[in-house]
Amino acid sequence: AGSYSLARSTLGQIGIRIALQCSEADSYLILGEDNNAARLLERPGEAIYNNAGGLIEGNSPFQTAWLSDAERDSSLAKMQNDKGTRPATVVFEGNRPAQFDLSAESFAQAFSDRKTPRVLLGDAVAIAPPTSAPLLKRSGSNLLIVGQQPEPSLGMLVSSAITAGASPRARLVVIDPTPEDDAIHGRIASAVEASGLNARIANQQEAEDVVAELSKLVQERGEVAGDPVILVLAGLHRLRSLRKSDDYSFSMDESKASPDKDLLNILREGPAAGVWTLAWCDTLSNVERAMERSTIREFGLRALMQMSASDSASLIDTSVASTLGANRAILADDVEGTLQKFLPINLPDSSVVRRAFEFLAIS
Repeated sequence: AGSYSLARSTLGQIGIRIALQCSEADSYLILGEDNNAARLLERPGEAIYNNAGGLIEGNSPFQTAWLSDAERDSSLAKMQNDKGTRPATVVFEGNRPAQFDLSAESFAQAFSDRKTPRVLLGDAVAIAPPTSAPLLKRSGSNLLIVGQQPEPSLGMLVSSAITAGASPRARLVVIDPTPEDDAIHGRIASAVEASGLNARIANQQEAEDVVAELSKLVQERGEVAGDPVILVLAGLHRLRSLRKSDDYSFSMDESKASPDKDLLNILREGPAAGVWTLAWCDTLSNVERAMERSTIREFGLRALMQMSASDSASLIDTSVASTLGANRAILADDVEGTLQKFLPINLPDSSVVRRAFEFLAIS
C-alpha cells in the first residue's frame, strides 16, 4: 500500500502488474490511472493479474493459494536441501561475449542432429536457443561474416567451422592469411587442431591451389553430394590472389581457370555437391573488391557486426546493423527470410575447444 517511492516513469516500464485488495488510490497507482478493479476485490487472496501495462482490458481476476506458516517453512527448507538437483542458474550478461560451450543444454538441443552440418554463431538476445543455421544442399547456403573487430568475427567463423566440421565424415579446409605479427596469428589453427577434426590448415600462398582443388572436386561431383567439405576463408580482405580479375587480364595457361572463377564455382555449385564456404571480411568495400555483387548473393547466410546504415542496407536490405551496440551481431537468413540479433561467440582457445569436443564424444 502507498508505494509512492517509485516514479511513474519507472512503473511505466513494468508490463505485468498483480494487485490484491487495496484502496482506490493504490489501485490506480498499481494497475493504471483509470483502473480501480483492485478496490472492488472482497475475498482474502483474491487478486487482479494484468499483463497489459495496467489497461482495463488486461484485467484477469484470480484466487491465490493459501500456504500455512508450517507448510511455507517446510517448503523453504526443502528448497535449501535440493540445491544439487536444481538446474544451473542462467544469468544474461549483455556485455559479455558468448562462450563456446557445447556442454550447455541449449547447445546440445541445437546440435542433436549432427547429420546436417550446422554453424554456431552465438547466444540469442532472447529466451531462445543459440543462434545457429543449417548448411543445406541448395544454392546460396554459404556464410559470410562482415565485421571490423577481428576477435569476435573470427570467433564466429571458428565456432561455425568446427561445429559444421563435427558432422559425420566431414572435412575442414581452412585458409588462414593472418600475418605473423598479428596478435591472433596461430589461434585459428590451434583451435581447429584441438577439436581433433579432419582438417587442413593452409596459408595465403597455398590459397590458389586449395581453391583450384576444391573447384575440381565440385565439378567431379556434379549434382551428387559427397562427404561434407567446409572451406573456411579467414580474411577475404587479405586473400588478394582470390580477388575478382578483369576480363582483360592474360594468363600463361588459358586452360586453367583464374582463382576467382574457381571460388565462384565453389560458391555457386558447391552446396549442392556438399561443399560449403564460410568466409570473414572486415568491410563491405573489401568484400566488393574481392567479388562481384552477384557473387555476394551466393552467401545466403550473412552475419554482420556494427557498420554504416548504407553498408547494412547493401548487404541485408535494412539499416538495422547500424544500430547494433558493442558485442552484438545480426544474422540474416535469405532462405528463412529472418533476422536474428545475437551475442557473437568469443574466439575460443584450444583448451575450450578440447573440452567441448570431449563432451560431444561422450554425449
